[in-house]
Amino acid sequence: MDKKRGFTAAGLKAIATFAMLADHTYKVFQPQLVGALQAFFHVDADGGQLLLLLFCGATSISFYIFAYFCGESCRYTWHRRRYLRNLFAFALLSELPFQLLLDIIQGEPLQVHWGLSNVMFTLLLGVLACFGFDALTRQGKRGAGAPFVLLCAGAAGALGTDYGAYGVAAVFICYFCENPRQRLLALGAVIVLQYVMGVLAVDFFTYGYNGYALMETMILMAYALCALPLLSAYNGQRGRGWRYFFYIFYPAHIALLVCLYVCLEIGS
Repeated sequence: MDKKRGFTAAGLKAIATFAMLADHTYKVFQPQLVGALQAFFHVDADGGQLLLLLFCGATSISFYIFAYFCGESCRYTWHRRRYLRNLFAFALLSELPFQLLLDIIQGEPLQVHWGLSNVMFTLLLGVLACFGFDALTRQGKRGAGAPFVLLCAGAAGALGTDYGAYGVAAVFICYFCENPRQRLLALGAVIVLQYVMGVLAVDFFTYGYNGYALMETMILMAYALCALPLLSAYNGQRGRGWRYFFYIFYPAHIALLVCLYVCLEIGS
């Protein structure tokens, strides 16, 4: 049997996994990388930050690929309780390494960042929104489905999960839109809204206009939209891969990065 052209689900998840690893790696070592770019290109700190995003910003594609396949899984899985259970278990397992990672990125002493939670909680709430909407629709209560989805999105915003309400929306529209073209268009709209409303508008009203911040957001949004052509090349096949690899990799790679950072700090 000839293999279909394009990417399998496992292949796209592998790309997203590599991008996620690169994203967290450059964020952990961001001061050192910005300093090196400043020295090499003879630019100020803001210029160094922009150059770093030009080199590393493509890593912003990772979440949207995972959100896409969470939505896909919600459409086809027969084991909904197990799916929710796995997401919840790994979200809890990931929280301590995630909090330590935040301490490193923000340059703060060891503390709990209340109101900030890892992305597995975002995916969990997105999947819960999909299952809840479907259950209410099957019971003839479709009118209650949209408020339930909004409740899940609001919970993500209140908990401060990574990508927040926009992340929940990304998962839900990848479940709700059955037509692949409409799904990608809707996902693209969520990405644009997230960066324009969720980042630029908030920064503008909080800090005022900043040209560097505008350029940073545009770079990240452009790279995030690159997830769409990758997903359009999805050939509908699952591909080969270890079933729980993508669950385990998230907390494991964060813990390893934290350990590497601590070891380098001790050795310096």
